[in-house]
Amino acid sequence: RTVGARRWMPRRPSPAPARQRTLAAAAPPRAMSKAAHGGDGVSGDGASDRESQRPPRRETAADVLTFAPNLIGYLRVALLCAACWFVNTDHRACLALYCASFGLDVLDGPVARRLQQSTRFGASLDMLTDKASTPVLLLALSRRHPATSWVLVPCVLLDVASHFFLVQATAQRGGRSHKAGSGVEASAPLSSLVRLFYAHKPFFGWTCLGHEIFVVALYWVSHEPAAGPLMIGGAPWAALQAMAGGGDGLLAVVLGGAASEGLHLLPLLALLALPSFLTKTVVHVAQLAGAVTALAAVDADERNLAAAAAVSVEGTRGVRAPEAGAR
Repeated sequence: RTVGARRWMPRRPSPAPARQRTLAAAAPPRAMSKAAHGGDGVSGDGASDRESQRPPRRETAADVLTFAPNLIGYLRVALLCAACWFVNTDHRACLALYCASFGLDVLDGPVARRLQQSTRFGASLDMLTDKASTPVLLLALSRRHPATSWVLVPCVLLDVASHFFLVQATAQRGGRSHKAGSGVEASAPLSSLVRLFYAHKPFFGWTCLGHEIFVVALYWVSHEPAAGPLMIGGAPWAALQAMAGGGDGLLAVVLGGAASEGLHLLPLLALLALPSFLTKTVVHVAQLAGAVTALAAVDADERNLAAAAAVSVEGTRGVRAPEAGAR
């Protein structure tokens, strides 16, 4: 249309200033997208959204084997092997390496939970290292004091066997951790003691820590009966010696031997930790009984299901046979 003698034309967009064109040309693609779309830097094809939704990298077996808590476990194994090297030649070097391995046992669990790297392999490695640690000192003690073998060797076998059957029963019942208590049959004798052991942290700590203190102190006392200052002497000491009955038995070794003139600090520590050692031994007995019963119950259930399935199949065949004869 015309307005008077002048023809109306649509207005063309004014060109951008020279400085703006220069900055747009020099900007990276993401900045150019922001300048072009007037947005917050997200390009029109949704590239940023695709980056944020990209699935995480798949972990491999090699990644799991090199998790931080598993590396701590490998170090524990190395320290334990070094302790075995000195167990009969240098008791102090052996104890230093053994205690370092035990200290790392306290560390690997919190590291695994903090880094979210708890794995079945790590739990198995930790338990296997634990079951191999205590026998190192107990078997060395039984070799040094043969009269203690009838007590210490069965304790080693009981510890290993009870945990083996507990792990098997837990796996057969679909449990993830043997500490959850699913691998112990509720009807087994002292099953409540096993559940208390794993569920009540103070009781668990007192039992396990006292057990380790007893084993370490006993091994040390067997080499240094008078380690530490004298704590008990005179008539009380004579009464304790009479209770031990002399000889080379377990209680005599705990008290420092018949040649000792009194109860020193380290033998006293072993004596105070003896109840923890005995309590954990009872827990192992209850754990073995409960795990064996649970595993046998799984076998019984499977056999009953198989027998019921066989009866069902025979019944189906018996129904089909008369039908075939009638035809």
